[in-house]
Amino acid sequence: MRTLVGWLLLIALCGLAGYLQSRWTDSVRAERERLETPTGLHEREESWGRFLIGHPSGAEPVELPEFEAPQPEVQFPATEPVPTEGPALQEHAPLTVFEYVVPEGRVLSKICEDFYDSGRSPIPERVAEYNGMRSPDALRAGQTLLLPPWEVLFPDREQP
Repeated sequence: MRTLVGWLLLIALCGLAGYLQSRWTDSVRAERERLETPTGLHEREESWGRFLIGHPSGAEPVELPEFEAPQPEVQFPATEPVPTEGPALQEHAPLTVFEYVVPEGRVLSKICEDFYDSGRSPIPERVAEYNGMRSPDALRAGQTLLLPPWEVLFPDREQP
């Protein structure tokens, strides 16, 4: 008797599961059909949507403005150009110190990488020391940095 009741209960549960699954698939089908109609797309603005790419709409293309990254402000001192070869190079051309106004979001290691081709230690530390800063992390936006030539920072080393 117990076995018969167990089998009947198992069959009833399987029938209930099949019924619930068919109701669920019917509701999913109905929702999909409702969303594929033109009015159904506007009913659910805040949920995920779907659109087709293919046939042109006939609308004019939208022109987007080009994004240009902000350029750092570099002020070059008014000096004579430094010769790259010849006897004038051996006469110790004057060393120029560049002034650099720090834009928002720049770090000293990246500035050193731009000017000295390397942002690794100890270059940022030496530039910070040259500018009287406590550390390379004490850099502020709008601050004017003095960027000396490599020979001033490292008189005994060649530039990498």
